[in-house]
Amino acid sequence: MFEQYTYMIDEYFLGHIFGRDLETDLVIIHKNVEKQTLDAIKEAIESLFRNYFIETAKVAFMSIEEFQRRYRLADKFVLQLKRSRS
Repeated sequence: MFEQYTYMIDEYFLGHIFGRDLETDLVIIHKNVEKQTLDAIKEAIESLFRNYFIETAKVAFMSIEEFQRRYRLADKFVLQLKRSRS
């Protein structure tokens, strides 16, 4: 699924449902995209989770600008995402 949207998705973080120590199950850092395109990505993710019989998943979307701004402010959530990659 991510290959289909590589031009829109800058980075993603797998979370709790994938065995990582994050409160959120999936965090997607996206480039500036139109709302319709973002809704299409959300639909694709919902469908993917449903295919694996996962009814409830916490998915967060954040623009790359917001991610960078929160990183500069030492936001706890963003720092936790960064640490999860180490």
